[in-house]
Amino acid sequence: MGRLVLKPHWIEFAGTGEPALDHTFAYVDIQFDGKSILSIVDKRARSANDRLLVPLYPLAEWVAARWWALIREPLVPGRKAPFQEYLTRHSFRFAGDGFAFPDLRILPEGAVSLIQWRPLTTLFQSVDFISQGEAYLPGEDTEQFLADLVNIVLTRLESEGITKTWLAEEWAAINVQTGDAAAFCAAAGTLGLDPFDLDDATAADISRAWESLPDAVRPGVFEATDPGKLRQPPLGSMTESSGYGPRRATMDSGPTCANMLW
Repeated sequence: MGRLVLKPHWIEFAGTGEPALDHTFAYVDIQFDGKSILSIVDKRARSANDRLLVPLYPLAEWVAARWWALIREPLVPGRKAPFQEYLTRHSFRFAGDGFAFPDLRILPEGAVSLIQWRPLTTLFQSVDFISQGEAYLPGEDTEQFLADLVNIVLTRLESEGITKTWLAEEWAAINVQTGDAAAFCAAAGTLGLDPFDLDDATAADISRAWESLPDAVRPGVFEATDPGKLRQPPLGSMTESSGYGPRRATMDSGPTCANMLW
């Protein structure tokens, strides 16, 4: 298995009015096993290249906002959520903010992740993406690639004196999770849910279902389960519990994923 790497060449830019955007503009190359996987057509210049000019802050923010699903949620045909909705949590193209990002897909499959890059014709941006391919990476290598992306952006912002951002706050909340709280976050992510943004009933359903299963089968059952079925037997057969209220972290509140009893 090869290695996935994002390489930015930072440039000086001013014009968006948003410091986090202006200071993270870069020519970006994404490489797999030492070879670029970006083949880009500039529709205005009528030229092709393998580097993309974008601000990386929106992409890093997108990764952090979807972190637990991005690294845990498998593509399960039987789930009610349509494929396009699944991709909003797993393809860079949905990073948004009006900038063109490639259709680079992170598809967890247990201990490995399938990485796909697909052609993408944009409607309102000046570039199209024409490369196509796929490769498998160990799950920990995929997680490291995504973490490196976020850390690269945070380091860039810190070097420019920008430290108080939503990204910095969210990333701190993610990295403080350990033990049972991290297990809860991973379970929610496997279902395609944000553990920091759950209502009390859903948080309790996840905890109750997890507790009702033997350790050996928990990951597999959660990977195959639709979130809406958590309350159905046998997953919903445990007695009601309390104290599972999720708390999105703030920089002053001491972030935790949730109040857990397991």
